[in-house]
Amino acid sequence: MTERSERGADPAEPPGRAGHVDPATQAFVAHRNLLFTVAYEMLGSAADAEDVLQETWLRWADVDLGTVREERAYLVRIVTRQALDRLRALGRRRESYVGPWLPEPLLTAP
Repeated sequence: MTERSERGADPAEPPGRAGHVDPATQAFVAHRNLLFTVAYEMLGSAADAEDVLQETWLRWADVDLGTVREERAYLVRIVTRQALDRLRALGRRRESYVGPWLPEPLLTAP
């Protein structure tokens, strides 16, 4: 019998957490593509959108899920507010650009 089959768990997982995924993590991962799209459409930069997702995760991790009725709507609201805050901050730091504004291109195919 192998060591792995004796323990019955994946060696990469911490002890006592085999197969357990946090509900907050599940909800965030389930809606991550939508959240990225919202942030990217508002900011026009993949790097800024990823930063907003990081900030959103930190806020989402502190929320009492028992008080949230619609996780998707709540997450979109957090992303929207974070993106608006980032736009305000970038507007204060950004120099005036004379040319036309174009969003950063994203790869859609492998």
